[in-house]
Amino acid sequence: INAEYMGAKSKDISTHLTNTHLSNKLFKKAEKEGKNSDELKDMQFWTFEELQEYLYAEKIVTDKNWLNNYLRPQFKQAFAHLARMGRYSFWKDIRVYQLLGVDFILDTDLNLWLLEVNNVPRIQPSTEGKEKMLEEMMTNHFEIQFELMRGRTKRVLEYLESHVDKIESLDLFAAKDCLLYTSDAADDLLCVDLGGRRIIKK
Repeated sequence: INAEYMGAKSKDISTHLTNTHLSNKLFKKAEKEGKNSDELKDMQFWTFEELQEYLYAEKIVTDKNWLNNYLRPQFKQAFAHLARMGRYSFWKDIRVYQLLGVDFILDTDLNLWLLEVNNVPRIQPSTEGKEKMLEEMMTNHFEIQFELMRGRTKRVLEYLESHVDKIESLDLFAAKDCLLYTSDAADDLLCVDLGGRRIIKK
């Protein structure tokens, strides 16, 4: 939530953003006036549930379940569009994942607008509430990644079990030359080829 009233026609760009860095000047001003900047930071950070309660109390929305019936579906649709738009820029490697920070803004008619996408989001809690939210978010994030990796491993094991006869019939352990990349290969010049690879005979 903005730390200062947002005038739709204001020429001060900072009033349209919730960036904590841009709000620091307001926090310093509040301290000079004898106000507690920590309390202002807590007031600035709202959960979706708190936003819904405010909008309903102010009669801006009439649906008590506005969050699930409107806002979250809007987020879901926006993320689907973003995924399609950026599909050629994502890392195409199942061993890694990308964590992106996406900033949205609601206008006075509660339309959802995309501000920016950060490929290196800053995960730093500025309030107790934000710290709790980030902890829950990262826990869910790692649980999703863990389940994906466990699912892939399970499918590989199931495939190996169902094709065990074919695998055993393959001559996988026959003696042959192979190339093995090692970090210390260059130290052993007697069995290293020009590409810096150690040659091992089995």
